[in-house]
Amino acid sequence: MQKRQVTYRHLRLFLQFLVTERKNGPAARAIKVSCMKGFFTFLYLEEKINHQIADRLFKPNMEQKLPVYLSQEECARFLDVIRDESRHSIRVSTIILVFLYTGIRLTELI
Repeated sequence: MQKRQVTYRHLRLFLQFLVTERKNGPAARAIKVSCMKGFFTFLYLEEKINHQIADRLFKPNMEQKLPVYLSQEECARFLDVIRDESRHSIRVSTIILVFLYTGIRLTELI
C-alpha cells in the first residue's frame, strides 16, 4: 500500500486493532492518534498527500484522576517529623508548608 492509498478508514481500522488485538488503553491510543495526526499533517504540508486524512480522528476519552492529597492529621504528623529530624528545620518546614498550602510543583518553587 502506498501513502496515497491510505484512507481515513484505514486509520480507524488501525485504532480498532489497537483496542481488540493489542489491548491498548486510552492513553496509549491517544499518543498514537497524536503521532498519526502529526505525521499526516507533515505529509500534507510537504505536498505528498492531497488532503489531511487524520484530521477527523479524535483522541479517546480518558478517565480524570482525582488528586491525591494528605489529610490535616497526616500533614501535621509529616511536619512534626520534619521539624524533629532536620538541621535546617525552619527552611525545610517553610518549603513544605508552601507545597502543602499552594499545591505548586517543585520547579515552580525554586
